[in-house]
Amino acid sequence: MPRLVLTFGTLAITASSQRHNDSPSHGWPCNNESAHCLRAPCPAPRPGSSTRCVLQPNPLVVNCAGLCCQERLCDTWDCPSDTYCQCDAAGLACDDGVRAPKSNVFDCGQSADAKKCALGIIHETERSDLYATHCDCLASECRPHVALVKDQPSACVLECRKPETLDAICPNYDDQQDWCSFYAYWECVVHTDSCTTKPAKSTCEAQCDTKVQQVLGVQMEKEPWKSRLYSNRDRLDMFLQCLGVCVTLPAVQMV
Repeated sequence: MPRLVLTFGTLAITASSQRHNDSPSHGWPCNNESAHCLRAPCPAPRPGSSTRCVLQPNPLVVNCAGLCCQERLCDTWDCPSDTYCQCDAAGLACDDGVRAPKSNVFDCGQSADAKKCALGIIHETERSDLYATHCDCLASECRPHVALVKDQPSACVLECRKPETLDAICPNYDDQQDWCSFYAYWECVVHTDSCTTKPAKSTCEAQCDTKVQQVLGVQMEKEPWKSRLYSNRDRLDMFLQCLGVCVTLPAVQMV
């Protein structure tokens, strides 16, 4: 069956009277950018973006024309100080507000400077009785969750964009929801095959991940009918309970 290709500027549209069942669907991840993707006159990043903002992922996906192109025409930067930020009570994780898809959660428990950043935000929040607005250190000192998918295959970015455990587990973690949310992303990247680059693990992260995998392995042998979805929830919950003890986190308050 002949195929008609219409070309206008940089947009190529392929029409066919027959739909192939094995063709990638709109929105699916892809690996090699097509030559005819649209290009927009994107604004240059504003000064200081590299230190006070976080570059958001822009995976390759199949668009409505069947081309493999970046999901957004221009890069998106998330700058926490543009709005506000807040941290969990223990100061191990913070967020920059509910501004999806731009918002980030930050792991601030990996270094002294990161912990100092979170403590400063907590103190500002207490003084204002609302939110902190001096949030630049989150981008420079703490670890944003999107760093876990940086330079990963597009399939990984899409798979771990919003792990199911964010809504299934983290609302139960009372005043530690940011901490739970960060590790929901972390667990997804660590245990998803399409994520080819795994994050370096701290001693506590490595110990707890190994322990949970061993426990889950025994459980799955006893109850092989358990769904993958349920095992993901179990994995995150057990991992957080272990990690909370390992890093001497105050007792996690469950709702």
